[in-house]
Amino acid sequence: EPKQLVMNNYFGIGVDAKISLGFHHHRENSPGLFSSRLVNKLFYASSGWRELLRWGRQRAYAKLSRKLRLVCDGQEVHVPPGLEGVIVLNIASYGGGCNLWRSREALDGEDDDSSDGDAHDADGDGGRNGGGGS
Repeated sequence: EPKQLVMNNYFGIGVDAKISLGFHHHRENSPGLFSSRLVNKLFYASSGWRELLRWGRQRAYAKLSRKLRLVCDGQEVHVPPGLEGVIVLNIASYGGGCNLWRSREALDGEDDDSSDGDAHDADGDGGRNGGGGS
């Protein structure tokens, strides 16, 4: 029987993970540079732009669909060609407050991070078809 683990946040595979890991390494090596949310967001934005402009072998995550098999609730999920990242989360927001689900409740400010995640799956498919459904 597989070991069961509980996740209370999110993790990423691909470009998101690469940028996050770069942020972590920079913050570990130069903690004095990361003294505010604004500086953190500027670092993330500049890292994102640099990744956007990279080509070829430097973008190993660009061929993620060839390397990744995604299964949710026992059902294999089609991974489209050109996919550069997957984010798995069980909270309402990601990356400093961005709501990936875009549910009506989230837009109205009615949801919170303490839910079990089902409230953010408006179309009832577990987020397998792009999430939200609205």
